[in-house]
Amino acid sequence: MQVDQLNMLIVEDEALIADLLAMHFKDLGAKTTVARDGHQGVTAIDQQMFDIAIVDIQLPGPSGLILCRQLRKKDPKTWIIMLTARGTESDRVIGLEQGADDYLTKPFSI
Repeated sequence: MQVDQLNMLIVEDEALIADLLAMHFKDLGAKTTVARDGHQGVTAIDQQMFDIAIVDIQLPGPSGLILCRQLRKKDPKTWIIMLTARGTESDRVIGLEQGADDYLTKPFSI
């Protein structure tokens, strides 16, 4: 699937990172939905289907791990990338065990 056909969810409480990701993917033609905390993420998941989700683990409200499980339960085909400052091996294992397809640590390069 091409980027310009993707419906993307970005759940990130750091506004600069969320805005940067959204701007980058919009420039590539993706439809993006940004949620600034876990509660907004849950609402977005309940209202739409997404092709890909980039989800911060440490969020106000429900954690990214909870959102990951909800996304995976709703649609096993949704690609999920966990985005976090927590980069230990055990953190990665936990994220992947919760259903993430990949794990990206901050800081990162677009």
